[in-house]
Amino acid sequence: MSTVSWIPTYQTLNTGQLLVHIFATLFPLSLFGFDIVLLTATIVNRRDTTVPVAYVVIMSIRGMMTTSFLVIQYFTYLVTTSEGYQCQ
Repeated sequence: MSTVSWIPTYQTLNTGQLLVHIFATLFPLSLFGFDIVLLTATIVNRRDTTVPVAYVVIMSIRGMMTTSFLVIQYFTYLVTTSEGYQCQ
């Protein structure tokens, strides 16, 4: 019979490990902000023929989606139990 820990992962980490995971959650948010600024600047300057608008828009949207999934993955790891996250 296995014992299941109902303590969320963030409560079992020491201070250094918790800071690393918080940084891993917050750092991609700065990249998300950069993608928003890039997308906004591209839309504002869409009539400029020197800017590859389609390419920049697609890459910005792809970056925002990837960053969102990355943040959700780290956040889910921190708020669930270790056993629940690993789906055993």
